[in-house]
Amino acid sequence: MKKFYRWLPTTKNKQPGSTIVELLVVIAVLAILTSLTIPGLAFLKQNSIGLELDKLQIVCQLLQKKAVSTGQKEYLSFNPNEHSYFYLNHFEKLADGLFFGVIPGVKGPPANPKDTITNPITFPGQKITFYPNGTISAGTAYLTNAQNKLYAITVPVSQVSFIRKYQYIHGIWIYLK
Repeated sequence: MKKFYRWLPTTKNKQPGSTIVELLVVIAVLAILTSLTIPGLAFLKQNSIGLELDKLQIVCQLLQKKAVSTGQKEYLSFNPNEHSYFYLNHFEKLADGLFFGVIPGVKGPPANPKDTITNPITFPGQKITFYPNGTISAGTAYLTNAQNKLYAITVPVSQVSFIRKYQYIHGIWIYLK
């Protein structure tokens, strides 16, 4: 039994400075992991505007279906100053770095860009109305970020209401499916 214990390392045999080397190795590993993680987080932040637009579209579809199923009007109200919107007793704030806004000189609405956009919300009274017959009030909400990426969610004037998403790229509105 004594021979077995003789092979186990003891703290007496440890050389001074080895803990500093171990600490430097741990710091180096953490630095490498951090440098690999930060670009991934930047990618998520860049795509948050598209995700926010998807969320708005889903909320609109929910409210349209609720209005039809209950036979009562439903509303989605925008507050561009607070970068938020409200529906069915739910308050939603846009993700950090996103806001309802426009880029100077861009023309809209996306389906027929004739006039320079000055207002980030063109729905009457800054709210979307969903009617029991399935129609939705016409208008557009524009979302942007500090990198001047511009997206829009629109409900065109038509007999059959539908919700469309667009992205503004290199001077052209691109329809997103």
